[in-house]
Formats: sequence, C-alpha cells, structure tokens
Amino acid sequence: MVKRVSLKKPLSRPAPSLSETIAAFRNGWETAMAEDLAGASDARKAVQPWAPPLEALKTWASPAGGMGEALEALRLARDEARDFDESPLIFSLVSAALGFLENRPAGARADQKAEV
Repeated sequence: MVKRVSLKKPLSRPAPSLSETIAAFRNGWETAMAEDLAGASDARKAVQPWAPPLEALKTWASPAGGMGEALEALRLARDEARDFDESPLIFSLVSAALGFLENRPAGARADQKAEV
C-alpha cells in the first residue's frame, strides 16, 4: 500500500494587525509590571511577555489599517514619550499613523480605510 503525502503547505496564520500587536505589547507590559518580580526566580525574570510585540512594533513598516489603528499608534507613542526619555517605538508608531493619514483622500470619512 502506498502512503499518500500531501505537498500542500499548511495554512499559515496571517500576521497580527497593528492594533493586535499594540494590544499584545500593552498586555504583556502591564502583566509584567503587575507582578512582583523582586522575589521571582531568574527564570521568571527572564520571561518578558512584551518582548515579541515590542520587536514587531520597533520594525513596523506598514501604514495603520484605519483611523482607529492610527489613533492607537499615536496613543502608544504619546505614552512611550511620557514614560521614557527615549523609546525605540516612537518613530515606527508615528510613521504608521502618518502612513494612514497622509493617504486618506480629502473629505474621507473617519472610519474609511486608506488606499495602500
């Protein structure tokens, strides 16, 4: 009997949106800050749940997908500027928001997606 092997690639999950990545970053950061790491083991301290979304946000190169995402990016950039002297997120977040806002036609509705 011949075993059939599928040559089809498994469907990959689409990359998270800017909103999902921002939410994951905020959730991971808030979770870590809420825990008392002073008495935690070195292994526990090494777990940084905000790190993967942080890396994704630092290199984000796409416009925000809509007005909501543009605003979320600007809010996070504002929070980062308020909380830290320097943040590697500000440039990419402002660029994502501007990428959406600069591509909106004049008079477009606030909920209208940008043409990319």
